Amino acid sequence: SVKTISKSRHDYRMYWYADFHQFHKKAIRFDKPEKWFEQAEAYAARCPEPVVKAACWFCFGDALFKKQDFEQAYKLLFRARNEFERIGYEHIPEASVYLFQSMEQYYYFEDYPTAIQYGLLAEQLNQVTPTQIIQGLNTLGMAYQHQKEYGKAKETFMKVMSLSEEHVNADYLGIATGNFGNILRLEGKNQEALPFLYTDYEINYQSVPHNTALTCLHIAEALMALDSIPKAKIYIDRASQLNAKKVGAAYSANYFEVQTLYYRKVKNTQLAAAYLDSALAQKDALCAL
Repeated sequence: SVKTISKSRHDYRMYWYADFHQFHKKAIRFDKPEKWFEQAEAYAARCPEPVVKAACWFCFGDALFKKQDFEQAYKLLFRARNEFERIGYEHIPEASVYLFQSMEQYYYFEDYPTAIQYGLLAEQLNQVTPTQIIQGLNTLGMAYQHQKEYGKAKETFMKVMSLSEEHVNADYLGIATGNFGNILRLEGKNQEALPFLYTDYEINYQSVPHNTALTCLHIAEALMALDSIPKAKIYIDRASQLNAKKVGAAYSANYFEVQTLYYRKVKNTQLAAAYLDSALAQKDALCAL
């Protein structure tokens, strides 16, 4: 229907957008990832609209990225970004979607300064839905955290909390509250941090267990800093229960680090050394990736 109406009104960009999304959904559903690069090349070659051609490269590149086929993914993603920049993001109605996704990709590879650049531009254009801006700003806050720009991180997480309340997004209200509390912990304000971390735990331990597992580790770190060792062990065990499969190398590295700290606190040097070795192995695996 969109294709018929847009063609009758000579809106060829909309026509090609609709055509591309129809094609993209079918290709992603039925074709194997190793064919997606060829599909993107073939479709872009016959598409006369530059912005839709770039959207094609980007969407297929992002799908390959999620499958961790990084070499093929970046061939398409860099090509798409070059074209987006030539056109000008301000002239692309859905540009914030591409910018936030670019931020996520650079964040994944720990290039936090570049991630922040894309996130700020996406926020400035602000063309996306409330859920997308909430998710995007949360990642932006995490990038600031990793850069140790704690003031900007807290300011960003406060925006996420405010938007989450406004748009009744309980999951991200909890996540952002926990992230705000973790910044306080990183600043050495452990007593102040705990109420925020506990709030995240109470909101999300059922709906977002993998994220809450990380929150439990942060609670345990804050408690150990306050010499509340038995209570810290409770939250370390809860982290294991919430993320029983230890999903993600980053989580595993954090978990092993917290276990190392715990066994140092209880003077079990043998287990502390074993967990430290595991943490280093996980970090090496992340660096290799």
